[in-house]
Amino acid sequence: MGEGDSSLRIIEAKIKDAGVTLRAVLLALILIPINNNWITVIEVRWYALDGTCLPLFITPIFILFLIALANLGIKRLSPRQALKRGELLTIYMMIVMAATLASHDLIQNLFGAIGHAHSAATDANKYEQLFFRYLPEQLFVSDKLALKGFYRGAMDPWNWQIMRYWVGPLAAWGGLVMVMITMMMCLNIIIRRQWT
Repeated sequence: MGEGDSSLRIIEAKIKDAGVTLRAVLLALILIPINNNWITVIEVRWYALDGTCLPLFITPIFILFLIALANLGIKRLSPRQALKRGELLTIYMMIVMAATLASHDLIQNLFGAIGHAHSAATDANKYEQLFFRYLPEQLFVSDKLALKGFYRGAMDPWNWQIMRYWVGPLAAWGGLVMVMITMMMCLNIIIRRQWT
């Protein structure tokens, strides 16, 4: 009976520090727009720092540092209300995964790649004859009006006549990006013990 009780206590301890709690998810969902806006302003608008080009993203680590600092204060005042290790990890992972979407070399470059082949093709460079047979149509925007609006501006991007050409390719690329993010998370879970 003693072994059963100790096993039960171990399971209860693991459940208590499960990590994916409602408060951890809500806190991460509040912090994600702040972090992604910060990344967009720094990397795209000011072009000052490419923090998402580094192996460890700077902004999520800084946010985790601030949360851990606040958590130390909460732990002193009310230890039961302090975030557990698993909750901190959940918050960090959610912020990092969302930061990949705002990062410098993903979505910003993806938009250009979706339309560039058809926009750059001319009779002189013969791109259409040389390369288009290798490009899956459903992954690229080929409509000249939609591309003109994207590259030159002065058009309403929310106009359905333009937006309809972007929906399919963006959904396909978005699905691929989500599969890649999920795959990387799975790889991290597999090697986490060795890495830590």
